[in-house]
Amino acid sequence: MAHTKEPWTHDYSPSTGFGCGYGRSQIIDSVGRPLAGVAAIAPDKGPMYEQGGLSRATLDTVEANAHRIVAAVNACEGISTEALEGGVVKELLAICKAIDDGPSIPYQKLYELIAKVEGEDHATEEG
Repeated sequence: MAHTKEPWTHDYSPSTGFGCGYGRSQIIDSVGRPLAGVAAIAPDKGPMYEQGGLSRATLDTVEANAHRIVAAVNACEGISTEALEGGVVKELLAICKAIDDGPSIPYQKLYELIAKVEGEDHATEEG
C-alpha cells in the first residue's frame, strides 16, 4: 500500500480547513491538499479549555504535534513503511554510535540495514 508522496507541510488557519480549536490545524500534501486534521488533546501543563474554547497551551500542543508528524514523514522519505515499523531508524542510530565509538566498524550490519531501508529481501554483499 502506498502513502501520499512527500514533502508534507503543516498549516494552521484561524478559519479554514479542518481540525480542532479556534482555528484549524492540518497536514497538507505536496500539492496542497489537506491529508488530516490534528486533534486537540489535553496539554501536559495547563488547562485544556479556557473561556471561549481551547486554551493556548492546548493549541500549542496541537501545533507541536503537527510539526512533529510532518518532520518525521519528510525525514523518512525513501524508507519503506515496513522498514520503519521494523525499527530501522533505531538500528541505524545504533550502528552510527558504534562507528563513532571506535575503529571496529560493523560494515556487514550496515549493508544489511541499507538493504532493509531500500526494501530488499537480502543483504548487499561486501565488495
